[in-house]
Amino acid sequence: MSPAPLGRKTNVDDLQALKAATRRLVDACGGQESAASITRVSHQTISRYRLADRAEDFIPADVLLDLEADAGDPIVTRQLAARQGWTIVRAHAQATGATLVQSIGQITQETSDVVIAVTGGLADGDFDARDIDLTIPEIDQAIERLAGLKQALLIMRSGAEPERKL
Repeated sequence: MSPAPLGRKTNVDDLQALKAATRRLVDACGGQESAASITRVSHQTISRYRLADRAEDFIPADVLLDLEADAGDPIVTRQLAARQGWTIVRAHAQATGATLVQSIGQITQETSDVVIAVTGGLADGDFDARDIDLTIPEIDQAIERLAGLKQALLIMRSGAEPERKL
């Protein structure tokens, strides 16, 4: 892949990462032909989106939406966000029917799990890769709970009101 044109904010590493994420997404959809069957483009076009040496061929947003919906995982979207310093978080808007008080209890538990993971890792004086691998999922779970509370509050504000018993 040739270098990104002058003036672009992206670089070759960004573009290669997007191509790699696209390959993972197509694989998650069952391959090129399967991916093509759920969107508007042919399997040959899907192939070009995957190829590292095809710098001019990147997956369009509507095709990306189709494939990520099929995969059930925002593989490319997560890579796009990460390249810009963002993190994608699933927001479960009280899908369990939890009240606000229950939601706060769940958030407290998840954030406590983060503290336990970090302090447990620090206990031996060496917060290593294994400790990080144990801590990151705990952080993700806490963030998901917080995002779910935020989503529920936004829904409540809009008038759609999930449960809000106190």
